[in-house]
Amino acid sequence: MTSTLEAAVVRISDRVAYLNHDLDDAMRSGLIGGIPDRFLAIGATHGKRISAMVQDVISESRDRDTIGLSEPMLEAMNDLKEWLFVNVYLREPVPMVQVQKAKKIVRELLLHFSEPGNLPHGFSGIQGAVDYVAGMTDRFAIKTYQDLFIPTEFSDIVARVR
Repeated sequence: MTSTLEAAVVRISDRVAYLNHDLDDAMRSGLIGGIPDRFLAIGATHGKRISAMVQDVISESRDRDTIGLSEPMLEAMNDLKEWLFVNVYLREPVPMVQVQKAKKIVRELLLHFSEPGNLPHGFSGIQGAVDYVAGMTDRFAIKTYQDLFIPTEFSDIVARVR
């Protein structure tokens, strides 16, 4: 099965985004202490990693009929993905309290957006609610949850405490 150029861009963009966001989230949450040295060649910061990956796609795809990554970048990204699986996704013990909180946020958002009239333009029905919530970043989901379900007075207090 052949893929469109647009589908290739979306597939690669999704991979670039989740690798970088998951790495940053794991550092922020304390699951990992930092980026292993072998990944520093991709970039030491979120912005530098994104930039390196995007520049690689541009260089590798320029003047071609395909969209792709260079072999070294693809290998580095695959290595990072495997490292994340071992050190973050499958790590034991999983901080279940945080997982349960995240599940509650996703469940409540899905229920809210499943109700008629609550989805933004361009989305409809249950599948639209699933697609909309699934496409949210962690930060956007938390902000949306706060906006929908936490009284303004409390969110002001939460903002001052942080």
